Amino acid sequence: MAPSVRAMLADRFSLRVHRETIEGSVYALVLAKSGPKLTAHTETPGVTGIGSSSRSGKASIEGSKASMAGLADHLAGKVGRPVIDKTGLTGEYDFRLEWASEQAADSTLPSLFTAIQEELGLKLESTKGPIEMIIVDKASKASEN
Repeated sequence: MAPSVRAMLADRFSLRVHRETIEGSVYALVLAKSGPKLTAHTETPGVTGIGSSSRSGKASIEGSKASMAGLADHLAGKVGRPVIDKTGLTGEYDFRLEWASEQAADSTLPSLFTAIQEELGLKLESTKGPIEMIIVDKASKASEN
């Protein structure tokens, strides 16, 4: 959050917060037994980063010049808990991942977890790990303008 927004919230709502790291349920992104099936990024110009889409019962993630830490961060939004990169892969990769969205019960596409393993040669393992939390110490009704 921008410092000016923090200052405004502190002033208008007497908001006081702090950060704490707790041990909780996370996923570890690891190499599958089959090994990684990723394409190393070639120095071609174009869009870089990770994006996702969902339509007609199919969801996808596409990465260009993406790190495994970036993929882990993106997957966290899809699986509903933090994902920690434990692959040991340090390069930049291009990939496309497709799976059945939750709305498509009769799809021939795999689940997200299966697609990660079959298409990328990676795996999400449920484990315990550090989760950063923002704790609200104090908040009051908004002050007058």
